[in-house]
Amino acid sequence: MTIHGLQELEWQTTLSMAVARYDDLRLRHSMSELNVRELGTSPTMNGAELLEVLSLAEVIRRKAEYGLQLVVRSALRAGTAWREIASAQEITPQEAWDRFEKWVQQQEAQYRDADHQGWDPEEAAHHRQLAGARPTFTT
Repeated sequence: MTIHGLQELEWQTTLSMAVARYDDLRLRHSMSELNVRELGTSPTMNGAELLEVLSLAEVIRRKAEYGLQLVVRSALRAGTAWREIASAQEITPQEAWDRFEKWVQQQEAQYRDADHQGWDPEEAAHHRQLAGARPTFTT
């Protein structure tokens, strides 16, 4: 299958597939770099393969972030406080809330741009209500 562009790669690749391919290419890259450094050989990966590693890393990051926010949503539905959600990620409650809000905004934009994916304004409002007000800093 020929894939053109990051968005198409993201849509056509599962997280497991992306991780497996990334691991394979990263191992080849590590071995190539070791051989260059230790044996003075020429790199064995071409530019297209190296760019694929970069694209796969971005796809993994995006899919992991999306999955993370799905779990955050479930935690909120279960009554978990932002303080606890943030603690599990070793970030502040404000950062956790900001990430969730960014996700909601991305879903709204996707709905506007694709008209069949993402969330309509009512669904986005529901998620904002679930999130509540942005936590304030406490000392």
